Order: sequence, then C-alpha cells, then structure tokens
Amino acid sequence: MATVAHERERLLRIGDVAARLNVSPATVRRLVDRGLPVVRLGHRGCSIRFDPGEVESWIFSNGASGPFARPPKSTEPATIKRPRTSGALPPGPKKPPVTGKGVLR
Repeated sequence: MATVAHERERLLRIGDVAARLNVSPATVRRLVDRGLPVVRLGHRGCSIRFDPGEVESWIFSNGASGPFARPPKSTEPATIKRPRTSGALPPGPKKPPVTGKGVLR
C-alpha cells in the first residue's frame, strides 16, 4: 500500500502541469484532448493526474510540430472587407426650418 500512496504523491495536478509548462490550466485540458497522457482516479475517472515523466516525454516527442505549434501565418496581405458605399453620407435627421421668431439679438 505504501507504493500506491507514493505514486499518488508524485503525480501532478492540472495546475502543477500548467505551472511547469508556463501555460494556463485550460491549455493543459486542450493538451489532454490532443493526447497528453493522464492517470484517471476515482470510480468514474473524473479526477485526473499526470505522471511527470510521461508529460515530459510527450512534450518532447510532439515538440514544435505538435500541440504548441501555431498555425502558419498567411503569406498574403490581410484585406479588410468593407461594405460598398456610393461615397455620399447617408441622410441625417431633418432639422426644423430656421425662422426669425425666437432669435435673440
């Protein structure tokens, strides 16, 4: 039984892995979806832990072409699509006609 307790002590939580990789816990969860090996605990397997050696080897084996790779930037210049206009401003609200009454001198 001492080995089971010892194994649990050395397993990492999501926050521990995030701190080691300098990423957010949400990124660690995305890495799990991409294949980062986990140890599932509990009868439902809802609680997950990470073996430090497996995390390290998975990160090194996937490297820059793996989970941390960013999609390549487009070589074409960015274009902004704007709605076509005739160049004239849209009509504004109508103003009441100016009369001589009520004007201060």
